[in-house]
Amino acid sequence: MWIQPRKWQQGDLFNTTDYNRIKNNIQELWELAMTMYPEFPIEHMGLDKGLEDDSFYADEMSLLENNLGQLRDCLPYWKGETKSWYENTPFLTIEELNRIENACLQLHEYLIGQSRGRPRLQFTLGRGRCVACR
Repeated sequence: MWIQPRKWQQGDLFNTTDYNRIKNNIQELWELAMTMYPEFPIEHMGLDKGLEDDSFYADEMSLLENNLGQLRDCLPYWKGETKSWYENTPFLTIEELNRIENACLQLHEYLIGQSRGRPRLQFTLGRGRCVACR
């Protein structure tokens, strides 16, 4: 289920709810893309973190970035930047969090727009009855 991304401001703290939202939104974007494009893989991002899990690791953030990058690379006319994260280096800044959240939001709007713009048959093939006949 899509959850509206957050707009980060100075003083906001990154927590498990934020991590889970970003992770699950990326999964949702991939599932939406799979309804319109040939299949392409993303890496499994694991289960949601519990409230007691307050540690975030560079490899987890890199995985989120890589999957977001995979989505961007496989969608026509869509480009953006992807960052790699490393241990013992500065962690997410407000700018980085907003970049990630905005990329998710833009991809969601892009995919939803494409989904709504797809032509649809006015009837169901097979045993279904024509919409006009109902």
